[in-house]
Amino acid sequence: MATYREDIFDKYISPRKVRAWKEKRPYYIDWELTTKCPHTCKFCFSNSDANPNPQYMPKEKVFEVLDDLATLGFCQIYWDGGESLLHPDFFEILAYASHVGIGCGAFSGGLPLTRSMSKKVVEAYQKRYLNVFGIHIDSINPEVFARLHSNPKELSARIQGYKNLLEAGFLRERILPCITLTGPAAEAIEETIDWYVDEMGARFVEMSVFKPMGSGSIKRALEPSLSDVKRAFEYRAKKFNSPNWARMGSTECTTIQCRTNVYLTVDGLVMRCGQMPREMASGNVYQQRFYDIYQQHKETISMRDISVKGKCAQCENNDICVGCRAAALHYTGDLAGPDPKCWLNPEAQEKYLA
Repeated sequence: MATYREDIFDKYISPRKVRAWKEKRPYYIDWELTTKCPHTCKFCFSNSDANPNPQYMPKEKVFEVLDDLATLGFCQIYWDGGESLLHPDFFEILAYASHVGIGCGAFSGGLPLTRSMSKKVVEAYQKRYLNVFGIHIDSINPEVFARLHSNPKELSARIQGYKNLLEAGFLRERILPCITLTGPAAEAIEETIDWYVDEMGARFVEMSVFKPMGSGSIKRALEPSLSDVKRAFEYRAKKFNSPNWARMGSTECTTIQCRTNVYLTVDGLVMRCGQMPREMASGNVYQQRFYDIYQQHKETISMRDISVKGKCAQCENNDICVGCRAAALHYTGDLAGPDPKCWLNPEAQEKYLA
């Protein structure tokens, strides 16, 4: 029997976020705290898996940027990596973010989630230093997982990390599973989504369509086809009884999120999106205060300077989506072009990478 589930889509377009969008204010920041990572994902957009000398942003610099974020009115941080849990000052950083009034979410591939680490994460949640925790397992199918990772044995350990977090007391509904949708992952996407929801109790599953960058830049075989993307996104919309997710093309970012979001790299680059080329950075927090960079470049950072073209400019879903700008750039070279991974785009090809 089908059970009622709250539509998570409503949270992506909450009144508070809509107000920020309409008033041209920032809301989120995705922040690469370190490049240190024990996982072996072949598609890593930040190239963390190939980095023998990981970087960490010093906590003094982190605190400085947090002060600027608070002054600018940012409401939410998502700590990325690498593995943010492996930053030596991670929990002190969470406490400081809470002190300046900014909510935090963190993402992990699962391996650092030992029983002791999971208890620390739960304690941070109980103190309201964390409001959501993301788990990144791209396929529950062992054969598919082995094609996507250099160490196939990671799968069972990553699942155990997820279970450790639950056993430590982290609420199932506050854990956000994440999938990078590659061609191989799409082969078993129904199985993976079902496992997250039916066995692990997830309320939603985020999917980010693979972009050929970072470790994935030479892995052209990882590109999902247009049919793969359509099947995956439509299956998820049906699974969660939320038709709006089938109106979003190949992106998780609503029009609101793309217009209110910033990305910060571990080496200080202020970006409009973490999946854009580094040369598109608007500045560097090691050379200039974040506050000043944002004030000088907020139209560019918020992507308000892009006049979207083609189907994405005339789509009936423009109230929530203008297509993925990163997908357009990486697959067609045109930042403003129609989303090449959206099945509603009549110009879209099945595949782009030779």
